[in-house]
Amino acid sequence: MLKKWMLLLPLFSLLVTVAQAQTDPALTRVLTGYTYPVEFAIPGKRVYISCQRPINAQGEVVGRGDINAQTTQIFENLKIALQQVGGQLTDIKQVSYRIKNLSQNKSAAFDRAVSAYLPQSPQLTDFKSTQSLLRDDMLLEIEVVAVID
Repeated sequence: MLKKWMLLLPLFSLLVTVAQAQTDPALTRVLTGYTYPVEFAIPGKRVYISCQRPINAQGEVVGRGDINAQTTQIFENLKIALQQVGGQLTDIKQVSYRIKNLSQNKSAAFDRAVSAYLPQSPQLTDFKSTQSLLRDDMLLEIEVVAVID
């Protein structure tokens, strides 16, 4: 039995080495969400940015009741977060939108705001409707996965 475990030990340590998270404490807190660069044994650095909310640098919610203003602020926050890890908006491969009352708030204004920052839709796009977010005056949150070459 011990012999089998001794044979599996090198394989286990190889797997742990392949996908270690490389987290720089200076990068983990970005305005309103978290940025985690993770390095894998395949080309490109993956960056996961979650819980981006319409909050400006002063910590204030932008555009109460205005989906266009809130979407614009979130994409400005995403642009800053990606630049801090050497990326840009064109590196986004997956985006998830959590929109309060999706059918009511996903409008032409929202689509225009997104198109201004992402002229080409990412490979994976997901919309989720929710009844509430962190604060009542927030209409959406966005999470992205980017691959930086």
